[in-house]
Amino acid sequence: MEPLYAKLYDKYDKLKKRKLSEMDDINRDQEEKFVNYVRAAEELIQHLKSENDKLYSEVNELRSEVASKMSSMDKQCADYQKLLIEENQKCKKLLII
Repeated sequence: MEPLYAKLYDKYDKLKKRKLSEMDDINRDQEEKFVNYVRAAEELIQHLKSENDKLYSEVNELRSEVASKMSSMDKQCADYQKLLIEENQKCKKLLII
């Protein structure tokens, strides 16, 4: 009976080793896929961060450009108002005389 048990145990042991080996292969494949996924995700995150920084930079440039244009327009408006006041005063003087 012992030879039968030994034979059964050897078969069990071989089957167990084969299953463990198969599981190790599957785990290795899954780990490799996961590592590739993480690497791709990190690259995408880095790309999106740099794109975001670039867009923030463009927005800041546009804001400063708009502020500059608004300042210029405000100065121009003040100059026109000053000219209008001067013209109104000239008209009043002409009407009084």
